[in-house]
Amino acid sequence: MHQQTLRLVHAVKKNRFKTIKAISSLVVLGLVGCTWAVESGLNQSRAETAAATTKEPHIFTPEERLADATATFSFLVGHLLLQERDWKGAEAAFTQVVESDPGAVESQVMVARLAMQGKDYEKALVHARKVVDLAPEHELARRTLATILRVLKRYPEAVVQYEELLKQDPDDSGVRLVLAQLYGRIGRAAESSKVVEALLSHPLIGWRAELAVGRGWLHQDDQAQALAAFERARAMAPEQLEPTLALGSVLQDLKKNEEAEAIYRRYLDEHPRSEVVHTRLGRLLLNVDDREGALAVFSNLQRLAPSSVQAHLSSAFILLSQERYEEALGALRLAEVQQPENSSIRYYLGQALEYLKRDEEAVGEYAKVQLGETFYPESQIRIAYLQSDLGRKKEGVEIVESLYKSHPTRVDVVLALNFLQLQNDQYEQVIQSTEEGLKLDPEESRFLFNRAMAYDKLGKWKEAEADLEAYIKVNPNDAHALNYLGYTWADRNENLEGSLELLKKAAKLAPGDGFITDSLGWVLFRMNRLSESVDAMREAVRLQPDDATIVEHLGDVLKALGRDKEAANFWQKYLKISPDNANLKEKLRQLNLP
Repeated sequence: MHQQTLRLVHAVKKNRFKTIKAISSLVVLGLVGCTWAVESGLNQSRAETAAATTKEPHIFTPEERLADATATFSFLVGHLLLQERDWKGAEAAFTQVVESDPGAVESQVMVARLAMQGKDYEKALVHARKVVDLAPEHELARRTLATILRVLKRYPEAVVQYEELLKQDPDDSGVRLVLAQLYGRIGRAAESSKVVEALLSHPLIGWRAELAVGRGWLHQDDQAQALAAFERARAMAPEQLEPTLALGSVLQDLKKNEEAEAIYRRYLDEHPRSEVVHTRLGRLLLNVDDREGALAVFSNLQRLAPSSVQAHLSSAFILLSQERYEEALGALRLAEVQQPENSSIRYYLGQALEYLKRDEEAVGEYAKVQLGETFYPESQIRIAYLQSDLGRKKEGVEIVESLYKSHPTRVDVVLALNFLQLQNDQYEQVIQSTEEGLKLDPEESRFLFNRAMAYDKLGKWKEAEADLEAYIKVNPNDAHALNYLGYTWADRNENLEGSLELLKKAAKLAPGDGFITDSLGWVLFRMNRLSESVDAMREAVRLQPDDATIVEHLGDVLKALGRDKEAANFWQKYLKISPDNANLKEKLRQLNLP
């Protein structure tokens, strides 16, 4: 009968389409209730499954006594699916086994481990606990249960299970190391040293024991005790990576950055190609704002490990922050060589090309980021903005409209649509998208600013004024918003004192801004403070010599001062640059100068 079983398994492996017929035939032959001794490839499948579900020691008994035909059928199907690495299918098959035969403890364990691999921890917990209740001495089931409880952060229950495992096998060093760390989770870190006491003097794993003790103290928020344990661990095994990282991390948490840096550099002296420690050191230097030092670390890693994407990206980010865009682009291209399909690299390539004003190339990189990939919405938004900047405003709006259909709850998408509609003179649509955006995020005040400009363009000043005042209330230092409201009041000859107050503040916030200086001169003009106004207007023209409105304003002030010829000279000079300015031509005609 055992040979019949093996022949069946062999047949199933060769042709899955005949599986049901073959197994059904075998069940009919009377194999219900037999002990299945599934060998060869199926034993290997069990080992592979155990390794895939957990890194802890794995033990599978190759036997399972099953109660009925349904359980038998599902058991064989489950092992076939294990061999083909169909974990979800195998989980479903073994679940059918235990539904038909709740006493099938090995299948219960298999369900628990497969559910755990699929991150269905609650299901895994139910099945592992069933086996422990049925067979308290079942070591693998209890180990699985303990692991699940630890993953679920049910630490007190996990400790109970690990302590029971230790009673079953006092020589299990792995359980002792785990317990040492878990004791800190439940406020019993003082017991960590005791549970690993027998391991502390071990020449090979003594450092691991100290590391576990340190982590126990760390879980209990006792950094001083953790630091001492990590120092002992590192002294025992200076060549090991884990003690170096643990010690460095605690030193950084304690703001002992120079000591942490020394630890990392000492390790790198002996292990110059360690990407992890290079990265840790580089980030430490960034945290203390030593960008040049961090760049040197990552640049060194680029040379030592040219395949390190992390090194290339970190260097690129630092270079971007330093406005060294060509060099950043070079570092990103090196990262691209290693991971040509990485959407994050594509996005940052687009950013670097934008900074270099290579807009068409930037669009090309952004376009390579596909739907569903990281940075897809951001890339589409950047494409839309670039299209608008390149004069293709309609295309820009259409891109974000399409993006909005697939990402209707993303505030950044709605905000981009809102702004591009404003740029494309779609003022009614701006009002509509503002309503949608404020529903998603009532605190996003940029919607108010954009809607205010749309209302203003539609001649609805009172609505615009209300939005501007609401925006300034939450953004009191936005110089451009202050300028917009202050200038409009001045231009409408309304609330001039309020206008002057806003524009003086804007000028302090943005010194040297020609448009704000012009607005300040204009409100002074409206207030008939002409000598102050002309000084401000001359400065505005100096700052923005090619702006028609500013030149026109200076002429208006000079004319008000009775200096018609001087006003005409300014207007005529600008007409040479912009001969089609009808407004200035009319003002010159009204002067009626020879």
